[in-house]
Amino acid sequence: MLVFLFFIICCLQTIRMYLSYNFLTNNCLEKYKNQKQKMFLLIPVYNEQKVIKESVEHFSQFADDDTHVIFITTDKEKKNGSQLTTRDILETLSSRYCFTVINCPIKTNAVMAHQLNYAIKKIYKEYQNNFIIGVYNVDSRINKNTLLAAKKQLGNKKKCVVQQYTIYNIPPQSVLSHISLWQTRWTLHFELGRLLFDKMILKNIYEKCALCQIFKPFHYVIGHGLFMDYNTWQNVSGFPQDEPNEDAFLGLMLYFNNYEINTIPILEYAEIAQNIKVYIKQQSVWFNGPLFAFRYLQKALSCKNNGDIKRTKIESNFLFSFFGAVKLYCHALYWLLGPIIIWLIAPCYYIYNGELYSFVLWIILAVYHCYFLNLLAYHIIKKTQGYSNCDIGNVFTSVIAYLLHSVGPIYGLYKTISGKNTISNKYKTEK
Repeated sequence: MLVFLFFIICCLQTIRMYLSYNFLTNNCLEKYKNQKQKMFLLIPVYNEQKVIKESVEHFSQFADDDTHVIFITTDKEKKNGSQLTTRDILETLSSRYCFTVINCPIKTNAVMAHQLNYAIKKIYKEYQNNFIIGVYNVDSRINKNTLLAAKKQLGNKKKCVVQQYTIYNIPPQSVLSHISLWQTRWTLHFELGRLLFDKMILKNIYEKCALCQIFKPFHYVIGHGLFMDYNTWQNVSGFPQDEPNEDAFLGLMLYFNNYEINTIPILEYAEIAQNIKVYIKQQSVWFNGPLFAFRYLQKALSCKNNGDIKRTKIESNFLFSFFGAVKLYCHALYWLLGPIIIWLIAPCYYIYNGELYSFVLWIILAVYHCYFLNLLAYHIIKKTQGYSNCDIGNVFTSVIAYLLHSVGPIYGLYKTISGKNTISNKYKTEK
C-alpha cells in the first residue's frame, strides 16, 4: 500500500511538471501589449552592499511613466566603520539611474514586511489607491514582459493576485546543483504545476460542489515575484509584520478572503545559496512559513492588529479557515519528514520485515523521485529558459541533496524550542 501511494505521488509530480512545461512553451508573449496602469516595483534592501549596484542597473531599465522602481532601505542597517550603507550607495547611484529610495525608520524587530508596508502607505498618500504593487528581491532578475503580463492578469479579475514563480542557477558543485534542481523542480511540480493542475482539472469540481471547497488546495505566495493592487493589500491587512516570515501568512490571508492566485508563463531567475551551510540556515528560516500555520489562524480569527495596521475580519467561516491552516501545516510535515521516510524509515521497515520485493520497488521509486525528476526539471528549464549544459552530478549526490532538505527544518525546530526563532534574530541569507 505504501509503495503504491509513493508511485501515485511520483506520477502526480511528473504530470504537474508536464503541465508546467506545456504552460511555459505554449503561451505566446506577443499578446502582452503595453498596459497603461501605474505600477510600483518594490525592492526591500538590507546590508546589500555587494549586490546593490547590479540590482539598480537591472531594475532601473524598467522605469518609465507607468512603472516606478523603489528601493526600500531601513534604519535597522547600521554603519560599520568606514563601510558605506546600502542607502549611502543608492544615494550615489541616484543621479545616474532612474529609481527612488524610501527609507523605513523602524530600527528594531523589523523584517521585510515593515519596509513594504511603510513604503506602500507612503505611496498611497501621493497616488491614493489606483496602483499596482510588485515585490522583488535585490537579486531577482526579470524582463519587461513580466510586468506587462502581470498587469494584464490583474486587469482581468478583481479578486486575484499574480505570483511569478522562480528558477535557480545551477552551480558547478554537484550536491549544490541538485539542491538547485530540487528548488526548481519544486517550482515546476508543486508551485506552478499544482496551481495549473488545480485550475485545469479540479476547478469544475469546486464550482459544482460547494462542500468540496473545503478540500480545495492551498496555494501560498512567496515574498518575491508577487503582484497585487492596493485594495488587495488593504483587504488582507498588509504584509504580516508580526511574524518572522511574511509570505505564508499572507498566502493564508488571501485564502481566507477568497482571493485567486494567478500566474504568468515567465519564470523569475534567482541565485541559489552559495554553500550548504548557508542553504541549511536559509531553509530553517523558510520552514517558519508553514510551521506557524495555526498561530496565523489564531491571529486572523481574533483580528489581532498587524503592527499599526488594523487586521480586519476574514471572509471565510471557521471550518474553511481551519482546513486552510491544516493544509499549510502539512507542508511543514512533508518538508521535515519526507526525506527521512523515503530514505531511512521505509527501507528499514521493508528490510526488517523481509519484504525484499517491496524494498526493491521502493528504492526504484526513491531514485526516480530524487534523481530522475531533478533530471526532468533540468531538461525543462534547459528547453524553455535556454540554459546551457551543466554538470548536475549523479544519483548519489541527488540523494545527499534530498537528505539535506530535512536538516534546515530540524535546525528551525531547534531554534523554536530554544526560543531563538524570533523576528529580532532572523537570519539574513548571505550573498
